[in-house]
Amino acid sequence: MNDFISSEIDECSRSPCRNGGACEDAIDSYTCTCISGYTGTNCQIEIDECASGPCLNGGTCIDNVNSYSCECASGYADIICSTDINECASSPCLFGGICRDLEYGFECDCPSGREGVRCELDTYECASRPCVNGGSCTDLFDAYSCRCLPGYEGTNCELDVDECSSSPCMNGGICSDAIDYFSCQCVSGFEGVRCETNINECASNPCQNGGACVDSVNSYSCNCADGWTGARCDMYIDECESNPCVNGDCAVGIQSFTCYCNSGWTGQRCDMGEY
Repeated sequence: MNDFISSEIDECSRSPCRNGGACEDAIDSYTCTCISGYTGTNCQIEIDECASGPCLNGGTCIDNVNSYSCECASGYADIICSTDINECASSPCLFGGICRDLEYGFECDCPSGREGVRCELDTYECASRPCVNGGSCTDLFDAYSCRCLPGYEGTNCELDVDECSSSPCMNGGICSDAIDYFSCQCVSGFEGVRCETNINECASNPCQNGGACVDSVNSYSCNCADGWTGARCDMYIDECESNPCVNGDCAVGIQSFTCYCNSGWTGQRCDMGEY
């Protein structure tokens, strides 16, 4: 009869337990006691602490050995992102803006004249180009100012200045308004930008033969020298036209006449008998 001698093999001699696990030898087997954070026959599997979804409100879970950490979405805090942060607590809205806490941030209701995420910007009131007709815009705080081109006025330079409002045309002239100027249509007898000048109808010397010209509005008159007549003193007066010689013939002279009497008559006008 044969006697068999057996020897126990140490299965732990090959260090089968990984990641710091402790090996315990048994008959024809071994057992690994894993440290926290690992599992599996040989402690080869890292336990995923993020598998249970511990991070709330959209937080991102980062798996570590035997632990996890949460990267919280904007607006949330603490270990598992369960606390809603009040973003208005730091009073982020400037210049009297009203803060409204949102799920993932805040929003500022800005006062008139301010804009931006934190109401930090002065609103540019000239952006809408409020000044018309070539006016230039100057931005002010919560307002603007228009510098108008000549001929325009109003808050937005929207009004055409009426250059005729001051009645610039004199002596009955009719005013026509234009942009930044006016024109006058003068009545007969006047001229000038404002119809201020009475036209001198005597300037052309219309009165002839020594007649004196008297200027009037849109007309003239002539005071004729002796022996002349007519509107322009251009007609010689015929002293014989009235037949001054009663009994004789009349001869015209300059501003005079001479009578040549018939036989038996005498006198300046031949009106006296010789006998």
